[in-house]
Amino acid sequence: MRPGEPSRGPVAKEVGVAQRKPLEPAEPVRPPDEGEPADPPQPSGPAGATGPTGPARTSRPAQQGRGRPPMSERRRSLMRLEIARAAVKLFRAKGVAATTGDDIAGAIGISARTLWRYFPTKESCVRPLLTGSLETLAAALRDCPPGAGLLAHLERVGIFADRETLGTEPIADLVRMTRTEPALRTVWLDVHHAAEEVFAEIIAERVGAAPGDLAVRMQAAVLNAALRVAAEEHARALAQSSDPPPLGAVLRTALTAAAPALPAFAPAPEPDTRPRTDAGTGT
Repeated sequence: MRPGEPSRGPVAKEVGVAQRKPLEPAEPVRPPDEGEPADPPQPSGPAGATGPTGPARTSRPAQQGRGRPPMSERRRSLMRLEIARAAVKLFRAKGVAATTGDDIAGAIGISARTLWRYFPTKESCVRPLLTGSLETLAAALRDCPPGAGLLAHLERVGIFADRETLGTEPIADLVRMTRTEPALRTVWLDVHHAAEEVFAEIIAERVGAAPGDLAVRMQAAVLNAALRVAAEEHARALAQSSDPPPLGAVLRTALTAAAPALPAFAPAPEPDTRPRTDAGTGT
């Protein structure tokens, strides 16, 4: 599962509505930097309309004050990932307590003021590296056809393919640091708390129940715990073993153990293909 994919949309408000809930909170709202160029005035009015004073105006209201042109969603996601990687590198080298927001910002050539537009705290800077894999799995769960077994479906869409995401990204270091850095562990658990709510939405839709139903919440908790433990186990193995198992294999083992407690993703029963016999004659 890949880190850093864009987050999903709003929470489903009723059972059966497949809206998507984000794993990352909204970016903090910050004022623009002093000296930023002002945006040009934006015309308003119905698109395509003409009037006595000049050309047609669009429906976008004029913006007041100063500010940069809006950044695309993809560019924001890439910037958040760049910040996250820099933060992990510094946390690993200096420790969380000794690292400042200025340090993280300086490592990638932005101002601290810009950094705080993306994240409210230095510890939360690592969040994008933790949410991408969960969002990839959530997307796969949403696409799981009714009656398809969880393990067979995830195998089919490549979730268990041998992938070294935790080895090539600084995620393994980050996951290991959550054991010794309380502030990072808080972020790690908060990410999984948000993921559990997303999984509850998905499960509720599959079984026709409310996301707050106890049975639904229990299944979401089991699924979430399996994913968290798999990530922690793989990160530990990368540090301690000369030949660690691939992440896909660890994830398959964890979800195989969890599958009996996930009836929402149970495979449909196999049809009975045995020849029928006459009850009276035995033939």
